[in-house]
Amino acid sequence: MTKYIFTIIILAAGIADAAELEQEQLYSLANEASLLFRAGNELSVSDEQAAAEKYQAAILRYKRIIEEGQIENGYLYYNIGNGYLLRGEIGHAIANYKRAMRLGLQSPELMKNLDYARGQREDEITLRAEKKVLETLFFWHYDISERGRFIALTICWILTCIMLAWGWGKVRGLVWGGVVVGLVGLAWAGSVAATEFDKAVSIEGVIVCNSVTGRQGDGVNYPSSFEGDLHEGTEFVVLESRKDWLHVELGNGTDTWLPSEAVECVSQCVSH
Repeated sequence: MTKYIFTIIILAAGIADAAELEQEQLYSLANEASLLFRAGNELSVSDEQAAAEKYQAAILRYKRIIEEGQIENGYLYYNIGNGYLLRGEIGHAIANYKRAMRLGLQSPELMKNLDYARGQREDEITLRAEKKVLETLFFWHYDISERGRFIALTICWILTCIMLAWGWGKVRGLVWGGVVVGLVGLAWAGSVAATEFDKAVSIEGVIVCNSVTGRQGDGVNYPSSFEGDLHEGTEFVVLESRKDWLHVELGNGTDTWLPSEAVECVSQCVSH
């Protein structure tokens, strides 16, 4: 991956009345962040520490747009992820790339940078066999973006209506073709619905510290779950949370408890 990641910022056309920052301030922050990002790129070869400081300053401005301007879109989180990636903080980078994806951004650049960040992880956690089978059988669900699947659904719906309208009572083959296309459309609809349901009910997270010990319970007095520690960038799904601890499931199906201070959730973690 090139050191000079291309960055883009898109602000919402309409700014909510409740936003604490005025439109002019938002665009000023976006412009400052872009300039800081470019300055970091220019310094990355000669002074890595100074470059890291520029990236951090850019990240903070993007976060102000989100928090104080009450604006969220995939491009903002994509840029934040880029800043963290160039700072070498792969855990924070992965978390923000995944936030961008949850908001519908599925650009090739995002996927390339996400794959690069994942490639820097120390932990190699193999997906459990049944999940691998599902991803192979339903590759169209996992490999095609939600937007792409929604477009396919729309096309199938339009074609089904046209074929049934033209063929009903006239051309039986056209009617059957419409039925087949309609069934394909139902599959796309189910895929989109499954994605939306998963986003609504599942909480994903990423380890953001250098290393952390997974425990068999919600406290440091519990024995460790594994022989070694888990490391930055390892992803998980939250099963439950208790005060300052999260019960999580890793990609290989194993579960453990992690201190909340060592992780970052892609969506909000709720304590019980």
